[in-house]
Formats: sequence, C-alpha cells, structure tokens
Amino acid sequence: MFHRPLFLHTYIQYIIQADYMQITPLLDLTCLVVSMGLMKKSPEEIAYILNIPKMTKEEEAKARKEHRWIF
Repeated sequence: MFHRPLFLHTYIQYIIQADYMQITPLLDLTCLVVSMGLMKKSPEEIAYILNIPKMTKEEEAKARKEHRWIF
C-alpha cells in the first residue's frame, strides 16, 4: 500500500496533527490507513517500513517474553 516512504511519513504527520488538534475522526481514519498498509506484513517488513532498529538477541528474547502476542 505504501509505494513510497513519503506516503507513510505523510500519514504519520496527519496522525500527529489530528491527535494534537483532537480531531478524532481524522485520527481514526489515518490510523486505519496506516494499519491497513501494515496488514499481512512480516515483523521484519513492518520494522523496515517504520524504521525500527534491529533488536539484539537479548532484546528480542525479552520482547518475546513480555509481548508474546506480537510474535
């Protein structure tokens, strides 16, 4: 769904601004668009899209223990 990183960056900015201005319908809609763009993606793809740094083995083990539903 996100063909260019700019699209995701734009939606993230919309989310931040809608939250700041307390425009709930816009916030809900932009969150929906981002979440639909991340659907059916692997954890590695999501980390790449959202620019999340790679975890060390210790960090991943801790995350798997604390947040089993993610993995």
